[in-house]
Amino acid sequence: MASTNGFLSILPRAASPALSRFRRSARLLAVLSAALSLTGCDQLRPFEQVCEKRLGPGSISVTAPATDLRYDFTQSASALTTRHDQTPGHIVQGLAEINLKTSVSVSGSGIVKPLSGRYCTRPEVQVTLAYRPLTVYIAKEQPPGSCAHELTLSHEMKHVRSYERFIDELAAKLDAELKTLLGDGIHYFASAADGERELGDKINARAKAVIDGGMATLKQRQALIDSPEEYGRIDAIQSKCN
Repeated sequence: MASTNGFLSILPRAASPALSRFRRSARLLAVLSAALSLTGCDQLRPFEQVCEKRLGPGSISVTAPATDLRYDFTQSASALTTRHDQTPGHIVQGLAEINLKTSVSVSGSGIVKPLSGRYCTRPEVQVTLAYRPLTVYIAKEQPPGSCAHELTLSHEMKHVRSYERFIDELAAKLDAELKTLLGDGIHYFASAADGERELGDKINARAKAVIDGGMATLKQRQALIDSPEEYGRIDAIQSKCN
């Protein structure tokens, strides 16, 4: 059985071999910038020309490092079922649980115009999306090596492969979205403080929108894995395990 963001998808059956749950945590956006000083000649030129001349290129990078995949075969089916607040009569024998962590940092040099405090910058943005961790649980009533264990594990690994495809797709989508949002031009603000705040708000808002939208897609994908046909297949095989 699959779940994302805490919403469970319950199928009308007495026993459920799989459950997936989504949790997300996001680090605070870090904005780091180094102000370049203006030379005497620069102070005589239009500020926009100075920014074009002095600022280096910006960059945007969104990555999804290798999954931190873990296994836990120590919990009972009762504990797994209670942990996920299942409907009475439903038994959870296995689940795949993700903890998606998002970190965003913005760096790059900027220029502050004397007196007015006006600020320009080409930001360097780095975003990391990672499962820390992705944990597969199999109830201890199905010990490793048993037919039931291998059957439940094979089902959970379908969720794992789906999660891994998803995070790569999510990273690619967010990378494209941020490049469209920020472009490769120079960004101007009333002050360096305004620049840090406005860039941070803009990037965080777009990242949240992309990730939240992705979660809806992920939930649908997990529900397709936990189909009545899949559970029927598992039941048919499991009836022969004993």
